[in-house]
Amino acid sequence: MLKPETDDMGKYLQMTDIIDFGHDLVRAAAEKLGTDVMKNAGVPVEYGMSEYTASEKYYKDAHGSFDEYTTQMYGDEYLAYTGCSEQAAGYSEAAYVRAAFEYVRDAFPHSFDLLRSGKPVSRVSCKASDVLLNGHGICYAKSHLLAALLRIAGIPAGFYYQKLRFSDEDPALVLHAVSAVYLYSLGKWIRLDARGNHDGVNAQFSTNKELLAFPVRPELGEEDGLIIYAEPAHNVVEALNKSKTIYDLIHNLPGEV
Repeated sequence: MLKPETDDMGKYLQMTDIIDFGHDLVRAAAEKLGTDVMKNAGVPVEYGMSEYTASEKYYKDAHGSFDEYTTQMYGDEYLAYTGCSEQAAGYSEAAYVRAAFEYVRDAFPHSFDLLRSGKPVSRVSCKASDVLLNGHGICYAKSHLLAALLRIAGIPAGFYYQKLRFSDEDPALVLHAVSAVYLYSLGKWIRLDARGNHDGVNAQFSTNKELLAFPVRPELGEEDGLIIYAEPAHNVVEALNKSKTIYDLIHNLPGEV
């Protein structure tokens, strides 16, 4: 069962040095995702909500109705288009989450997958913006990017860690990062794994049945975590920052949160 480490939902919306959604590249990626979702939904872009901060979005969802918020912030003209909050906001919450998830999963290869394919790999990614700059990242960094893209849209996102065998040949247990996302429309947290698919790995977006990258095998000592963390684990950030190359990172992967 998913257990948030805090009941303060604002903690899952904060910008940090790692979840750096103030970075121009992250902001641009989020804007494009939002625009694409609106177009796919058939909502005219001119009816989309103007730029707003995650804290404002959280305040709206936690303390007031959509109509009250939009009237206060933007005027009655927003309500003239439709009474439906999702249409007036310009996007569906679930559609944006899915678009962000699939973008992070598919557009940025897992760094270790690149190594296995024989392709050159650049610097180790840690911050959300690093993944955009470097074009790749391991599960930790990709979870940071997904959190940034969700938090900038006012959607709470956290981090959930599994303990998995590094490989069938190497039985050492290492942390694997999974994203946890709170959907206001459903009133619940869901888990999404954006590490990147390949043969034998098929993680998908789902709001009911979890479709993660790796099933946990308790008989081999693997474990599911218990807590949704508001910030990336210290051991995870330390491993990424101290590894100068992807080869270093392979030997620095933490086994504990």
